Amino acid sequence: MFNTVLLPHVDKLKEFKITPNNRFQTLQHLIEEETTMGENWKGIEKALTSTCLEVLGHNKHHRKEWISMETLDKTQERKIKKTAVNNSRTRTEKVKGLAECRSQQGSEED
Repeated sequence: MFNTVLLPHVDKLKEFKITPNNRFQTLQHLIEEETTMGENWKGIEKALTSTCLEVLGHNKHHRKEWISMETLDKTQERKIKKTAVNNSRTRTEKVKGLAECRSQQGSEED
């Protein structure tokens, strides 16, 4: 949720420790007033969340693609050849198509 990778940096850690203290000092008047526990918790939660967002920022996801476009293209080619083999009318066409598929698979694995 938040970019906690920045916490080991000394400057960010100091800033992260100081900012909530300042916010809690402003929330101190809520505790002195007659407020419910739920209202106090909402104030504390809001202060912590806004501090994390301000100091750390949101966590950035840089994920690699699970399957590359090259792999998707190869699977699509294989599907097309397989349907061509399955739709062929004679045994010789099927044998020829299967031989092409197998030769392509062998060359891809090398």
